[in-house]
Amino acid sequence: FFLLGGDCPVKHSQLLLLSAMPRSGSTWILRFLNELWMLNGADDYVAIRSKYHLEKYMTVGSALIELSFPRFLPVLLPLMRGHSFTVKTHVCPTGQMMGGLSDWLLRYLTSSKRIVSIYLYRDPRDVVLSGYEYGRRSIERGKPNAFAKTFETIEIGINWVDRYMHTCYPYWRQAENTLQVRYEDILSGFETESKRILDHLGLDDQSQEARELLEKYQPGATPQVGTHFNKGEIGRFRQELLPEQLKLCEQHFSPYLDEMGYS
Repeated sequence: FFLLGGDCPVKHSQLLLLSAMPRSGSTWILRFLNELWMLNGADDYVAIRSKYHLEKYMTVGSALIELSFPRFLPVLLPLMRGHSFTVKTHVCPTGQMMGGLSDWLLRYLTSSKRIVSIYLYRDPRDVVLSGYEYGRRSIERGKPNAFAKTFETIEIGINWVDRYMHTCYPYWRQAENTLQVRYEDILSGFETESKRILDHLGLDDQSQEARELLEKYQPGATPQVGTHFNKGEIGRFRQELLPEQLKLCEQHFSPYLDEMGYS
């Protein structure tokens, strides 16, 4: 591991880690970050996954990784070999297999600037609604996904998100050198938030390449080819959830909503 803390023999490689709440537009932002990072000389995560045979540790479409130590360590091999690239996670080391080691490694690599981290979060009430609807759509298509069970009902989804808020949300909110980004702020102020992201990555927001990417990923831009941008509606839970479900959300999430900037 000492190689990860100093200059790599090939180049000073960096892993761009996007940690995100589920259903927070994370695949859209991941692809935006992936293209931005490639402007900095990074490799496409699709190529890294194939070259280093990370099929067991990184999903094909969204570079999703886990943070149990046995599954996190193989993802670092390309970093040790001098590659910069982007990955995404929906979890934190808390409660993971050998999570203490993953936590130590994350902190060590972040402090030595071998990992550049961003945390993306969203109103947990919209996360519940989005997760539930996404699971329903997968059932209707005849291909149930993980959300079909995790968000089998709104109430089950609220309990799942509540566990996330008790574990991974505080972990990433308190993580040092991690840029905090709200999903709603990106939608309503994409240019401002993008500048914050570019500054965090050490990239020039006035370069022609960066401006073209900003235009490509601008919410509402037509067409959004290959960006994975969906509807991105804010606060729809107010119209869709039942009064008793809204009350349950308040009971579970009220300790966090003020801190997150939601009414």
